[in-house]
Amino acid sequence: MPPTASADLGPLAALEPKRRWWCLALVAATAFMVGLDFLAVSLALPRMALHFGVGITLASKVTAVYLLVGVCLFPVGKGLVRRMGHKRLLLWGVGLFWVGSLLCGLSPGMGELVAARAVQGLGAALMGAAGLALVGPDRGLGLAALAGALGAMAGAVLGALVAGHLGWRPVFWLSLPLGAAVVLAGLKLLPASPPANRESSLDLVGALLLMGGLYFVISALDLGKAHGPADLRPWLSLALGVGCLATLLPWERRAPEPIVLLTALRERGLAWGLASLFCWAALTGAALFLLPFYLIDLLGLTTLTAGLLLALVPATALLLGRALGWLTEAWGSGHLALSLGLGALAGVVGVEQAFSLSLPGSLVRGGVHFTQAGLPLDALEAAFGHAFILIPALALAAAACARLSRRVRR
Repeated sequence: MPPTASADLGPLAALEPKRRWWCLALVAATAFMVGLDFLAVSLALPRMALHFGVGITLASKVTAVYLLVGVCLFPVGKGLVRRMGHKRLLLWGVGLFWVGSLLCGLSPGMGELVAARAVQGLGAALMGAAGLALVGPDRGLGLAALAGALGAMAGAVLGALVAGHLGWRPVFWLSLPLGAAVVLAGLKLLPASPPANRESSLDLVGALLLMGGLYFVISALDLGKAHGPADLRPWLSLALGVGCLATLLPWERRAPEPIVLLTALRERGLAWGLASLFCWAALTGAALFLLPFYLIDLLGLTTLTAGLLLALVPATALLLGRALGWLTEAWGSGHLALSLGLGALAGVVGVEQAFSLSLPGSLVRGGVHFTQAGLPLDALEAAFGHAFILIPALALAAAACARLSRRVRR
């Protein structure tokens, strides 16, 4: 017998319909906050870099640290749900995200700003894990995708308006009223959920090894460009990163509840799907981070115009996501839809002229120049043009590999 709609709602299934819908709205509000913050902050990055007098390399840490903490600690959040309960963890996540947002806007320097973004990333990880557990994975993913896309659209427009008229600091405070409302309403509306297992295992060491490994490898590339290969610092950072990642593999084999399921990677098709998805995510994240610099600093567009253009990306993902569901059912249709949204934006801003350039040389040259404070026109256009070509291709590859893996498992 197929599961009923109420069964998909997890702990909310026993609530009366009106209260259940209010709880769903609260969970959707947390995903909306994350989407709002991401694009709004991306649009404010050029002003942040100018204010602190840093180049694009240091400015990238504002986004990179947030994403690393959020993604790597999300599996730990799933274990914390069993230890703390859905309601308590969700409210803690919203509270941490709220505090992190407040501190970001008050940060006196780049170091404090990056640390505050790490707090935001932790809050986002806890909110996401608790929200999925509270609503149920089937509906939770769709609800998060819908609310996140709407939040990103709002963040692109509101972030552009606030950054253009009030500066970059208030951009971080856009989510504060909604976050406070979620905490106050959640205390009353969310159902009490006692911990399922207070002794549930948490693979915090694995999460920290993964996060540290990725961070030090990325930092090694930045340090190598800034100080040259003769300097000791990039090699030390690279050694630390490789050491963390090398230690991660044997640790995950012994961990009771590992964050990386090594046995699943042996399935035919799944490993290729994950590799394609990783490449897609890397290109997409880089494009979304660099687009504000491209549109504002290079093309000379106003912050508001850049925000309206960036709003096309989540809007396209929202409109095409369900229509493309038949093609990407294994991973979710949002990946391909977001890729097509970036491709559409590429046509709007006119970077299609770079498509005829040499792909390998342009990507290498563009990747090298992206780590500099200056943004050379030819390198930026070339790398952006080819990235926009590769993103939809990699999204299709990930979808195809995932479908193959799903058929094999059946």
